[in-house]
Amino acid sequence: MQFAHDGAILFNLLVAGLLTLILGAVALVLLQRAILRNMMRAGGSGFVPPADDRARRPADPELAFGNVTETAGAGHMASRLLWRHALAHGVAGLAFAAVSTALLFRFSGMEFFPLRTVVVTWAHAWPTVLVLGLLVGRDRRLQAMIVFGYLGVLALICVVAELRGTEPLPMFGVTVPGYVQPAIIWALNAAPSAFLLLFLNRTIRSIGPLVLVFVFVLLVGSHIATTLMSFESVLRAVVTVAVALHIDGAVTFWIVQALGALVMAWPAWRCVTWLRDRYAAKRSSELLLIADAIWLLQALVLASSLFREQGVLASFAAVLPWIAWRLTLHATIRPVLQEARAREPMRLLLLRVYGFGRRSRRLLDLLGTRWRLLGSIDLIAAPDLASRTVEPSTFLEFVRGRLKRLFIRSPEDLRARVAALDDKPDPDARFRINQLFCSDDMWKAAVNHLMGTASLVAMDLRGFGPHRRGCVYELETLLDTVPLDRLVFLIDASTDRKGLEAILSAHWQRLAADSPNLVAAHPTLRLLDVSGNDAAAVRHLLAIAEQPAAVGRTG
Repeated sequence: MQFAHDGAILFNLLVAGLLTLILGAVALVLLQRAILRNMMRAGGSGFVPPADDRARRPADPELAFGNVTETAGAGHMASRLLWRHALAHGVAGLAFAAVSTALLFRFSGMEFFPLRTVVVTWAHAWPTVLVLGLLVGRDRRLQAMIVFGYLGVLALICVVAELRGTEPLPMFGVTVPGYVQPAIIWALNAAPSAFLLLFLNRTIRSIGPLVLVFVFVLLVGSHIATTLMSFESVLRAVVTVAVALHIDGAVTFWIVQALGALVMAWPAWRCVTWLRDRYAAKRSSELLLIADAIWLLQALVLASSLFREQGVLASFAAVLPWIAWRLTLHATIRPVLQEARAREPMRLLLLRVYGFGRRSRRLLDLLGTRWRLLGSIDLIAAPDLASRTVEPSTFLEFVRGRLKRLFIRSPEDLRARVAALDDKPDPDARFRINQLFCSDDMWKAAVNHLMGTASLVAMDLRGFGPHRRGCVYELETLLDTVPLDRLVFLIDASTDRKGLEAILSAHWQRLAADSPNLVAAHPTLRLLDVSGNDAAAVRHLLAIAEQPAAVGRTG
């Protein structure tokens, strides 16, 4: 029974994490296929895209192509905001750790010696490293700085412990020297975080918290049903039914667990829809959902320790560090949020060559952690980025078999979806990724609208060739619609640059008569050579975005 009340929660979390990894991966594959099926379908509304009969004229002078070689400004604003976000999460993590340490010492009767307090507090602050890793994204340099910074402080604590002559202690049947003890304490607190890698996997991260919550509540139901079997009257009733139905013991056990999970299916669904509704109402964000899960797990680990020390009532106190984390994060991020609400909205339209999923995901991962501090990112939904952009409401509509409702199939649908595009910051002062799900005959109209409202258009042309007819349409429409100073094309060795320049130069001689580029005095189209260095490409884009004279803002 001790396990039933102490270790069962952590055990169920571990099982839930494994199931989340499996179910999440399967669900995303099915979601990608469903998106592709609906993309290929016509709208069915009888809508026929109007023919392009606009008057055209050649532009003068000729279009030039310039390589972006300098990072003027170097994205200073985004970097400053990133560090302010990191500071807020760091302070909040220390608040959680400080309250956790106070509770442990209070209930265990330990004295607050300075070195001991620092060691335990720093060990409980470990999840901050995971949260900061999510915040900075796939920037290996910053991720390494975060990990080595934390471990560097831990190493310094170990040195201080040795210099202060910390007495060796018996642990796990061996005598542990004083300078090793801080590392042991950290390892014991960090061990449960290995579980987090199951649902923080980049592939399923966007839906991980939803699936984890749903599966965990089901497992809690199974555990409760099994625990009830420890009561003699319940066990006798179950055995009587099993004998009457000629069911053996092993099958009976699994049936009881299945019934417990079934009973909790509705509460599990309500928990998930509650999270969805919080996200839809902008009371949470995908980063906050994941951070909540990380710190709640740490609170459960603390509850397990307090239960062993003082029993059930003490374990409930483990919610206090989580509350301290939440309140501290809210207070420290509030000034950043107020600034984000006061700034003019910026919108990045990200276009790409379809069929290069890994490369597109890598760029969006890194770009999202930086640009979303400044404004929103708009894109046309497709299977290649589904694992990075799926929102809670989208995923639940897919689970309910209603994904097709999200697709734009008529001009009326387009107007409604465009009006609902989100350009306001979340509670964590980061902006969202807006994606439009389009049927085969509506994507051109959708992308035309997004071009007209974008502050900056970045088109990833890695893998481009003239046979990519959809990309050719977008390129020609961009020249007709978007001023050149709002355009950046990303290229590398896989780009057919000669074919690209030929297409653009040819269309330059037949621009739409109302194109803003007809009045350009020195028309130069910026080509950014990525060559596998996505981090540098993002810095260039941020530098361009932070030049007010060069980038248009939307009101």
